Amino acid sequence: MPSEKVLYEALYIVDTSLEDERVKEIVAAFEAAVVECGGEVKNSLPFTRKRLAYEIKGCAEGLYILTYFESDQRTTVDSLMRESGLIEDIVRCSIGVANPQAIYTGPTTPTRPSRDDEEGAADAADSVADEETAETEDADEDADEADLEEEADADEVAEDESVEEEEETTDEVEADADEDAEDAAADDADEGEEDEDTSADDGDEDEDEDE
Repeated sequence: MPSEKVLYEALYIVDTSLEDERVKEIVAAFEAAVVECGGEVKNSLPFTRKRLAYEIKGCAEGLYILTYFESDQRTTVDSLMRESGLIEDIVRCSIGVANPQAIYTGPTTPTRPSRDDEEGAADAADSVADEETAETEDADEDADEADLEEEADADEVAEDESVEEEEETTDEVEADADEDAEDAAADDADEGEEDEDTSADDGDEDEDEDE
């Protein structure tokens, strides 16, 4: 009974300095090796390009290429790893079982990103950066307006409190003036009574002298 086919993904690196035609030749050679080792090629496509953590065979920046293939033979992977080491300009290769839920479906042409693509990506990045800058500036303007409104509200509150304090002070002064007036009136009344008492005493004395 034949074994069930398994989907594999091979990720290999080539030098980014290579011409596009040479990259295509490498991909074709790798796919031929897959078939020779008992596999069935499903798709090949560029994955990404980036600077390597350290140089490998004099390569500092690599173009990563994915090849998906199926095989029902357990020896296919080992044989393919040996064959990939014989293909010139493949810097590094790794093969593992593919996750059907995470199949990469990017561009189907296994070539380096062109200069136009890179410039387009740079323009897109600049556009995103400009949009973020504009959003930040708008947010700053909104924040400044909010601060101004808060300051205006605070000034209004302070002015209202000042007016209230002045009114309270005026009321207190008026109240104090009224109290002073009442005290003065009471003092005048007391002095009037004293004068009447003094006059009465003088009258009594006069009557005593006449007698």
